Amino acid sequence: MSAPAASLAKVVKPISDQTYINHPAGFICPWCASNNITFSGTNLTFHGDSIGQATSCDDCGREWETIYTLTGYSS
Repeated sequence: MSAPAASLAKVVKPISDQTYINHPAGFICPWCASNNITFSGTNLTFHGDSIGQATSCDDCGREWETIYTLTGYSS
């Protein structure tokens, strides 16, 4: 008998994607609403038509990935 497949834990987001993107104070921590956040300049993840950037809050210590959607290029 084979072992059961590992279950994936569902991540509950504290705010919606739209609230995160359109927040009037710019990028904020989704958990504590601090704008004291750090984007990793070198830790990028490519997902086909999007790029993820490691992001962390300097106040509460939470970490997440900010996702940018690629829509084209300019020359």
